[in-house]
Amino acid sequence: MLDCTALQIVQALVDQVQTLALTSRAFYNDVLGTYEEYITKLFGYDKVLPMNTGGEGGETACKLARCVSSAD
Repeated sequence: MLDCTALQIVQALVDQVQTLALTSRAFYNDVLGTYEEYITKLFGYDKVLPMNTGGEGGETACKLARCVSSAD
């Protein structure tokens, strides 16, 4: 069980909202490069394509599958 009061939860939410915002690759972000370097090293990949939503991820996965399957 968590020992948090409603005020602590609200304050944590306010702190996050003031720090985080929806980010997009279309806009400059001073932490995206740091994240990309970290995640590629963590998983041993040379590229990463972050997604904001599951729908966006699913659509990109379908496009990549079509690209790979038509390359043969």
